[in-house]
Amino acid sequence: MDRRLSPMGMWEIAVAGQIDRDKLRKALRKLGDEYIFYMLYDAIELMRPAMLHKLVEPYLEPGSLRPDGNHSESLLAKVKGLRTSQPGRWLL
Repeated sequence: MDRRLSPMGMWEIAVAGQIDRDKLRKALRKLGDEYIFYMLYDAIELMRPAMLHKLVEPYLEPGSLRPDGNHSESLLAKVKGLRTSQPGRWLL
């Protein structure tokens, strides 16, 4: 470890990233539903597939959540397609 990057030692760096789970649970109870959902959406993106499966399994049927072949076009792709097919016809 390059000590020039941080004045903390290895143990202090490891402890600095820790979060007390009981304090987190208490703080989550105070948040509104909207913020809980934002946090959940972020957590879904950060989790490895195996951990996500383990989290979801007690509450939902994981088989029903498998990707299917019908991927809808993204909003960005739709907007780009509209822009090229109808140039100059933007609503303000």
